[in-house]
Amino acid sequence: MNSLCNISESSLIIIPDISGFTRFVNKTDIIHSQSKIGILLESILGSNNLGLSMDEIEGDAILFYKFEDSFSAFEVYEQCNNMFIKFHEILKAISNEGNCNCGACKSLKNLSLKFIVHSGELCSMMISNYCKIFGLDLIVAHKLLKNNIDSREYILFTDDFLRNRNKNGLESLAKTKKITSSFFVYDEIGRINYSYIQLCSDIIKV
Repeated sequence: MNSLCNISESSLIIIPDISGFTRFVNKTDIIHSQSKIGILLESILGSNNLGLSMDEIEGDAILFYKFEDSFSAFEVYEQCNNMFIKFHEILKAISNEGNCNCGACKSLKNLSLKFIVHSGELCSMMISNYCKIFGLDLIVAHKLLKNNIDSREYILFTDDFLRNRNKNGLESLAKTKKITSSFFVYDEIGRINYSYIQLCSDIIKV
């Protein structure tokens, strides 16, 4: 029998998503590209400084969550930014190793990373021996992966995440980084307001 493990109305959801993944897989040898993507996903997992729980790896994305989180907006920004930096350090390192001219190695430079950060109600349920999270806000977070932001590198914060949260650090960050507010309307969900910060991989050195 399935049973609920946890219910939280203020859960944190973070989804790092590899930009350019579909084109990368379509144009490369699957065995070689799989090993490269595995290394990049491991770099994200190894940069989990906040101790977030991982629900699953979703091909080109990782679903992280935290029940009853108390992190500030700046702490979450720092977490995402650290993952972004480590991802691109590893990406540049494996791009420069050897002289392989296969499609996978030549296409690595087209990959990057974006983040969806949302907050809301999550439940977890034991299914056999596996604890699985679910909820409407999980659907919202995944929907936000498809948005109208014209960029491959950014951190998107929903208003639900920013509401009632310590935003002092993020406001200080706005003095040096542009924070853009926008919204997107989804069928059956409606309007989702968000703000996003543009990231830049070009300045990252190996």
